[in-house]
Amino acid sequence: MFKTAHHKVDDFRQGRIRQADEEFLQDCQICSGTEAARIGLAVRRAVGGVGLVDPLFVRADDSYPGTLERLPLWDSMDWVAFEMEVERELGEPLPSGEHVPTPSAQRMTVRDLVERVRELMRPSPTRSEFRR
Repeated sequence: MFKTAHHKVDDFRQGRIRQADEEFLQDCQICSGTEAARIGLAVRRAVGGVGLVDPLFVRADDSYPGTLERLPLWDSMDWVAFEMEVERELGEPLPSGEHVPTPSAQRMTVRDLVERVRELMRPSPTRSEFRR
């Protein structure tokens, strides 16, 4: 049976209540007010944006494949669209040539996606640091 995007979102939200950003960050083991928190909340908003759902319904333990597949677009995930949404939420591009991995058969939680984007956004050492 074909379900509209609206019905998919309703199914995803069923039995859930909105979770405050602070609680989401705690579930990701991130302190609020930090750069990690900024990135974590940007990833949460991107997950919700791609899935057309209020990000406050997205939990750190939601997964792909798994619960996120119940949302529109996550049932046939386009990782380029997700990365573009992350960049829009961050207000800056991901480092050139770096990508959030496509979890082919591997299950990834939203917490895992947050950690991966945090890794990508960490400053890399410059060549001058290696010339000592």
